[in-house]
Amino acid sequence: MSALTDQFPTSLQPAASPTAPGQPEAPWHPPLGNPGGPQYWRAVDAAYGQLVGEQRARDPHPWLLLQTVATGPLRRSVYPVLGMRPGARVLDAGTGFGPVAVELAGAFGCRVIGVDTDGAQLKLASSVTDNLRAAGWLRPAHASDAATVSLATGSVGTLPFGDAVFDAVIARFLLQHLEDPVGAVTEMTRVTKPGGVVCIIDVDDGLCLSYPQPPEPLRLLEEAYQEAQRDRGGDRTIGRKIAGMLDAAGVAVVHVLVVPQAGYGQRRAADEGQKLLHSRLSAVAGELVERGLLDEATAAEGLHVLATQDIPAATVVDTHLAVIGRRR
Repeated sequence: MSALTDQFPTSLQPAASPTAPGQPEAPWHPPLGNPGGPQYWRAVDAAYGQLVGEQRARDPHPWLLLQTVATGPLRRSVYPVLGMRPGARVLDAGTGFGPVAVELAGAFGCRVIGVDTDGAQLKLASSVTDNLRAAGWLRPAHASDAATVSLATGSVGTLPFGDAVFDAVIARFLLQHLEDPVGAVTEMTRVTKPGGVVCIIDVDDGLCLSYPQPPEPLRLLEEAYQEAQRDRGGDRTIGRKIAGMLDAAGVAVVHVLVVPQAGYGQRRAADEGQKLLHSRLSAVAGELVERGLLDEATAAEGLHVLATQDIPAATVVDTHLAVIGRRR
């Protein structure tokens, strides 16, 4: 695709609008409430809850979508540090089902474009944005003020935008999957205006722990899952490398934040977290066996443990790193 100008192209914007032709646009106002409280996000949570229900009717284990819902509080904890303002032009790179895009648009009045290579996920993200426009969380795509979301197919390695287009660029859980994360960081920096914000959030397994270890078949299944990601060119320790990549690309690093989940307790087969893990590992178990990373009996036993057994109490820490800087 050829580079786009500083103006957001209409080809990337949904045409639907709840406003009748010829009628004036009602002014957009941020939702009432505390952005840090769960009630503030109830419209977004309801929209994704509806999508989960619809997808479960087609697929009993839509684990990527369930993970999007489950990690809501973690991604929202970073927003106050970004300094978003009404009218800011924001790129959500690797938008997936669009949660960051719709939350930044509705909560801060930004004009957000979400880009992803997965057309199926973008289609579901589009249905969420339609529902949130109808609920009043978002503005119509053609509105002249703010709080809009547009979605486009594209690769972070070759972004279809001109130089210095965006006030902020955000990528969450994207770099860990890429064979060329440095090239992606360079592209995200290129499309950011001087002084604009670049925020990258990703995993680092070296900062995670579980004690005592889970049952052996489950431990082997989880390790095989991580090894498969490395085989595909991914990096489960990308978090510690992000700041250096941004610095080299021309971004002055301002914050390196630890975004932790931690707790102690027994994991029960009926718990949503364990169901999500079972869903995620079930989806890739066949691939793990085909790659020779795990034998079929061990994979089946690990899934059986997740589905039927309560895991003994353990201390679990799961940590992400959020690196935020400004383009020089």
